[in-house]
Amino acid sequence: MGKNIADLKNGQQVAVIPYVACQQCPACKSGRTNCCEKISVIGVHQDGGFSEYLSVPVANILPADGIDPQAAALIEPFAISAHAVRRAAIAPGEQVLVVGAGPIGLGAAAIAKADGAQVVVADTSPARREHVATRLELPLLDPSAEDFDAQLRRSLVVRWRRK
Repeated sequence: MGKNIADLKNGQQVAVIPYVACQQCPACKSGRTNCCEKISVIGVHQDGGFSEYLSVPVANILPADGIDPQAAALIEPFAISAHAVRRAAIAPGEQVLVVGAGPIGLGAAAIAKADGAQVVVADTSPARREHVATRLELPLLDPSAEDFDAQLRRSLVVRWRRK
């Protein structure tokens, strides 16, 4: 651990925000670090969490004391899921198709369902579809199936809403 870090202790469990902004470009200076011209993503542009050692700006560290380590590992993907659902402004009773049952898709499906949406999940992986069926109890579609269009029509009533 670096010097002058008062809020964290060696061995303390943390979660990492993997987006490291430059803090110098116009986007960063205006507080829009997600639009950073030189953004670096830990695990993509630099070594990630499977490294023996990792250098992370202290601003990108969230103490995760008392949180199950497996749950702490999902803080960042589920934050993306929550952000997507909030940005979509889904109203209770609306239909939602989530394409992809990876961590972000599962989070989006669970959050939209908790918000009262009618959620359908599509994924090509039989194992992921089985996981959704047993854990989230949601209708499933297989986008690789020849009758995917028919599956989609049976599962969702297409309605357009205007904002």
